[in-house]
Amino acid sequence: MKPLTFAFQADAEYLKRRIDALAPQIKGPSLDRERTRELLSDAGLNVHALSLPPDVSFPLGLLAADAAFAVQAFRHSVVWASSSVAVSARADGGLHVDALVGRGNTPYFDVEYAHRFDAGVLCPPNQVESRTPLIRIAGEYRLLAEEGGKGDLRLVDGSIAGNRKAIKNAVGKEAEEASDAQKKLFKSGKIAAMCEDSHASDIAQKIGYETSNITVFSAALNPLEYVVVEEEGVFVVYLILPQKRLSYTVERVSAPLAVRWEFSYGDYEKDLSALARLWTLEDDIIHPQIYPLRVADYLTRRIKVGSIIKETAREHNLDLQYRDVRTT
Repeated sequence: MKPLTFAFQADAEYLKRRIDALAPQIKGPSLDRERTRELLSDAGLNVHALSLPPDVSFPLGLLAADAAFAVQAFRHSVVWASSSVAVSARADGGLHVDALVGRGNTPYFDVEYAHRFDAGVLCPPNQVESRTPLIRIAGEYRLLAEEGGKGDLRLVDGSIAGNRKAIKNAVGKEAEEASDAQKKLFKSGKIAAMCEDSHASDIAQKIGYETSNITVFSAALNPLEYVVVEEEGVFVVYLILPQKRLSYTVERVSAPLAVRWEFSYGDYEKDLSALARLWTLEDDIIHPQIYPLRVADYLTRRIKVGSIIKETAREHNLDLQYRDVRTT
């Protein structure tokens, strides 16, 4: 122990040495491609080849949705609010002006959007961390189902397999509402989900690797190869997207990208090919989601729903939870 004064000091060099020592563990093993492919084959995971023919069936109607979600705890309850956006577009693979940015082109036309606000109260304010994700899922799914006439294919931000598992394992009012919205969405048509990032590791662990599934498939697969597994009645596709032309880098070409895309139906190959082809035509960004879904995500964040909750709380002089009323 040392005397406490205003000149508090910490040994940052010690922490630096500790992290340096962890570097090999952080970096992880170098996965051999052929050996990893053998392990996947032994586990019954077959590698398929995806073709991107020039005559992919267009136009393809797409509908994507996302929601920004905010939660604020008050003395006696918790308030939640959401800003949900659905974006519809038709894709023909041509060159159309990007109306949102005003420069460059996209392979989409007739781009439209629908916006909704929603809010509610959790009282008593218990199990907030498990209840609010279900509210968000229900809101997004209802929006996709109700606006479904705009698209041949509905796009979900995240994992429909993961959401289905979360809903199945949950109880209570929010779980029931999420389950009802999920049923309506799955009855409304074909659904594809695009995970912005995936930390799933079940397949990796199955073949003896302490890493993520995405890392395994990045090492094992060649561009336009994919592996599909069924999870919670959903067809989960791990795909290596190929290099593509970029408009904003010196190299003018991207590296291949491993993605996790999911489908609610078994006859998905044609749509998988179309979505991959659309991705290759988008030269503005490297991202595992295609333009309509990224735009929906962007538009939900244009309005800060958390700030609206706080403004309302000030106007009504609502009592915050005790931990938020501390002052110095």
